[in-house]
Amino acid sequence: MRSPTYPGLGRSRQPLAAPARRYRARFEADTYIPLYLVERDGEEFDAFPYDNTHPPAQRATLAVVELAPSLGHRLPGDVPTLYGTVVSPAGVPVANALVRSPSTPPASPLPLERTVTDGSGAFALPLRWAALDADTVVGATDRRSQPPRSGTISVRLPAALDQSHRIQIG
Repeated sequence: MRSPTYPGLGRSRQPLAAPARRYRARFEADTYIPLYLVERDGEEFDAFPYDNTHPPAQRATLAVVELAPSLGHRLPGDVPTLYGTVVSPAGVPVANALVRSPSTPPASPLPLERTVTDGSGAFALPLRWAALDADTVVGATDRRSQPPRSGTISVRLPAALDQSHRIQIG
């Protein structure tokens, strides 16, 4: 994946008198969803003014945008994937909720299995490390609500893969 750049961002006719400007970058991909959506609408950063003779007051920093598989992402057939929706107590779909499972390979630095719900509250969560024929807890959190709301379900693989699940947060 190519890294986006913003040529000319911060260029100014009078860079010594101009303040830094705040920007927000949003990222979209066909088969991935950015994890920042759990907490905010984009990655914010400052662009410092410059021209051909005066460099920016601060160097640009590199931002790492973590991505999770979206509903459109096709995982290999041997990766168990749990599908479902996250809803409020009133049954309203919750967009941008973090959906996760704590299953990871033993002694691994890998993060939790996780994804983000789309605009309709739907998710596809890979469960690469979940044990078969054992209960696996899957949780969802809406960090944008105040206070944050959470909910969990317990699923048993592989039977749980044949149905759509509903996680109610409250």
